[in-house]
Amino acid sequence: MKSFLLVFICILSALLSLPRSYGGRRPYIWTWDTETMNAGEFEVEQWLWSKEFSGDTNSIGWLWFAPIYGLTNNIELAFPWEIVTSPSSIYNAGTKLTNFTVEARIRLYDPLKKPDFVNYAVRLFYQQNFDHPVNGSEVDAPWIGGNLIISFGDINGSHATVDIGGYTDLNFSTKDYSIQTLGLGYTHLLTETLRFSGEYFHEISVGTYKKDLKHYFLGPTMAYSRGNVWLNFGVLFGLTDDSAQMMPRLIISAAL
Repeated sequence: MKSFLLVFICILSALLSLPRSYGGRRPYIWTWDTETMNAGEFEVEQWLWSKEFSGDTNSIGWLWFAPIYGLTNNIELAFPWEIVTSPSSIYNAGTKLTNFTVEARIRLYDPLKKPDFVNYAVRLFYQQNFDHPVNGSEVDAPWIGGNLIISFGDINGSHATVDIGGYTDLNFSTKDYSIQTLGLGYTHLLTETLRFSGEYFHEISVGTYKKDLKHYFLGPTMAYSRGNVWLNFGVLFGLTDDSAQMMPRLIISAAL
């Protein structure tokens, strides 16, 4: 325990001693934003998050890990792998690799010019599932989806964001799994390295599978960036009985 604490203190001291902030491109934990990496930039990003329900046996945890590369000044590519763990038979108990995704995040403005007040981006993805817990009996059915993202204000400072998204499975059955999502956020820059954000997020089924799926969340996020590292931590709280009680998420990213 003392060794772990010493390593943690050394890492924290190193982060705090870095000269300036480069990261913090994503101020929210669920809502996507319009900023992406520039050409040739490379990051390794990791998410730790969970869905916490009233009974521990229904809770579920996720580990998301991805290399992310700036293909051009307008397009970044991400290749995330995801692992899930759960004690519940509802989610096929155990720890397993659930999916691999290829996604492109495209900003629809010229990053070399001063951004307008309103800016746009899109996100497109294909997700190959191996044993996904929310896919019902079609655990291996792949997903495709995307997001239209609009930000209002200073991209690098305080601004608001609207993220309209959705995805569907590709099993082409009569019980398709299709979800519509909406993220609304506002982020306030407190200092050069620290920002505070609040966001609303919901996911609603529009397919024939789980037609009653309606989840609504609201919560805060703190984002810290220094040197080539940025961290986001936030918690979304469920607004209805059918939603998870809370969804905490920690995002750690390091530019290489």
